[in-house]
Amino acid sequence: MGEVRHLPAGESFARWAFGIARFAVLKHREKQGRKSVALNEELLDMVAEETLETSETADLLSEGLRTCLEKLPPWNRVMLRQRFEAGKSVKEIAHELNRTESAVYQDTQQHL
Repeated sequence: MGEVRHLPAGESFARWAFGIARFAVLKHREKQGRKSVALNEELLDMVAEETLETSETADLLSEGLRTCLEKLPPWNRVMLRQRFEAGKSVKEIAHELNRTESAVYQDTQQHL
C-alpha cells in the first residue's frame, strides 16, 4: 500500500483510517483501469462520508453509555452488562445471583 501515514494530532482515528482506505480504493481503481467496475468517485465519497458519520455517532453513543454505566452502583452495572452485553436472560441472571426474576427485572428496568 506504500507509505504509511501517521495519525495527525487531534484527528479522530476513524477519519484517519477512512482516509487511508479511500486512498487505497482509488489507487486500486487507477491500477485496474478499464478492468475495474465503473464506480462513480462522487458515490464513493458519499459512501465513505456516510460510513464515517455513522462510525463517529456510534463512538459518541458508546462513550455516553460508558459514562452512564460508570455512575451506577457496581451491582447494577454487573446486572446490566450480563443482560445486554452477554445477552443473558433475566432468568439466567436471577439464578446466577440467587435473586428472584422479578428483582432482577426491576433492577435492570429501573436503570435504563
